[in-house]
Order: sequence, then C-alpha cells, then structure tokens
Amino acid sequence: MTKILEIKFMNKKNLILLLVLALLIAASAVYQYFWLPKTSPSGQQENWLAKVNFSQVDKIVVTREGKVTTLNKEGERWRVAGEGTWYVHDVLVQNFVKAWQTSATSSMFVVSNNKDTKTSFKTDGSFNLKLSAKNNQLIDLNLGSNRAGYTYVAKADSDMSFEVGGDLRTPFDYEEWRDLNIFNTGQENIKQIKIVQGQNSLVLVKTKDLWEVAGNAKLKLNQDKVGRMASLMGDLSASSIPDQKSKDTGLDKNNWTVEATGEGIKNVLIIGQEKIQDKKPSGDLFVKSSAGSNIYLLGKNLTGIFQINLKDLIE
Repeated sequence: MTKILEIKFMNKKNLILLLVLALLIAASAVYQYFWLPKTSPSGQQENWLAKVNFSQVDKIVVTREGKVTTLNKEGERWRVAGEGTWYVHDVLVQNFVKAWQTSATSSMFVVSNNKDTKTSFKTDGSFNLKLSAKNNQLIDLNLGSNRAGYTYVAKADSDMSFEVGGDLRTPFDYEEWRDLNIFNTGQENIKQIKIVQGQNSLVLVKTKDLWEVAGNAKLKLNQDKVGRMASLMGDLSASSIPDQKSKDTGLDKNNWTVEATGEGIKNVLIIGQEKIQDKKPSGDLFVKSSAGSNIYLLGKNLTGIFQINLKDLIE
C-alpha cells in the first residue's frame, strides 16, 4: 500500500514538473514569436537594412566619437554642411554607396539580445548613422566593429546586436569628409604657367611638348621640374583644411599667384603666409583657388616648387 502511494506521489510530482516545463517552453515560444525578429531555422535574420532604398537617401548624419558631420545630397553630389562650400570626394561616395548595397543584400544574424553586450560589439552608439529622405528619418543605426568580412550593427533603440556581411563601418569612418582636392583638371591641356611673386613674374610656355621661358626660347629648361609644376597645377590636393575664419592668412594681398592655362583650363592658385601654430611656423602655407572661397593648407615642400627661381629651372 505504501509503495502504491509513493508511485502515485511520484507520478503527481512528475506531472507537475512536466506542466511547468511545458509552460516554460510555451512562454519561450511566445516571446520569440512576438518579441524576437523572425529567423530561419539556421538562425539567419531577415536583413532589415534592405528596407532602406539608398538611392532615395538625401541626408546622412554621421556621429563619430561625439563629432557630428552632416552630409546633404545636392543633385548627384554630397555636400558637407557647415561653413564654406565643401563637397565629399566622388570616390568616398562610391565607396559608401557600394558598401551599403553589399551589406543590405548580405546575410544577417542575431549575435546578442543583451544590451550590456553592445559595448563589446561597439554597437553602443559611439558610432552612429542616421539616414533620411525628404525630412523623414529612414534608419537610426549604430555601426559596430568589423570582423572577417562582417560588421556588427544595431538599431539605436534596440538592445539587440546583429552581424551583417560586408564592411559597412570603414566607408563612413572619416575624420575629414571635406574634399582636399583643389584642382583636378589634369595637366594634359596646360600650355602656360605664369608665376607672380611680388614685383617679379615668370611665364613658361609649352611648345611642341617642350617647356620654355616665354620670349627666351634659347634657355634650356629642366623639363622634369617644369613638368612637376604642370602636374601639380592640374591635380593638386591640400594637406589639410584650416579654420575658415583664420586670420593673417596673407591671401588677401595676392602677392604670390600661380596661373595654369590651356584649352578649357584656367587654374589659379593664390599662396599666402605660413600658418603659425603654438607661436611657431607650422610648415604649411594658406592657399586657395581663385575660383572659390575655401581656404586650404599646403606644405612647403609643394609651395616651394612654385618659387620664382629661374636658375634652378635651367639645366
């Protein structure tokens, strides 16, 4: 009789345990169905990046370690918001458009449902991307670290972190978005270079593929050195961009100019004073193109090439 009671008791206990286990399984299933993103049996997540049509995006706000940069689309170009008229280099634009397309069409997996792990995946918001179209925000995205062809991402308002194919972080990870390019016409059509320094001037002309001093063809010039001038005046990039409100730039005096001309080309570089930093010469000079108001910095190693020094140009 005692054994029968023990068996009944054990059966009742096991039944309770089975009921509790069934309830836990049911609760887990309900949670996953209603609160977790839908996944396939392999754990693959529906890629929600694909919901953003990047061709419609006309505003990008990049927050990188507290620094906010806003890019606005103007026609086919992207302009950096702020002082001056600065555009993003076409190559950078191509890179981030391609990166988005790659990640949006790649596999996505859930890597964590825990908010506390976002720091380890760097999806905690220290690097954030907001995309908008016609004043409507399309996505608020935290970009995390990369690993072996994948990038960790997270929605800013979610505790979850995901892994998506492709490198989505690097194409948006720039300290300076403004294009450093001053001239990009190429040198092929440049036929004349005129340098003016104070009261002195020097004009070089290209005749039958050879550079010579205007009005003095007898002087034999070092073609490589003059060719270097033409190359820079056709394709010149600054070392950096200074504060556009910098004082004592010397650019207003127009004491030193370099003008490269030819068929469809007129590139004029105005060279100012050397930038003083911490009360010491920095090695960079203020420069600008006559075609715009943007101020750049150019190293002495490049501005020195445009010094009027005929002796140095003669072979």
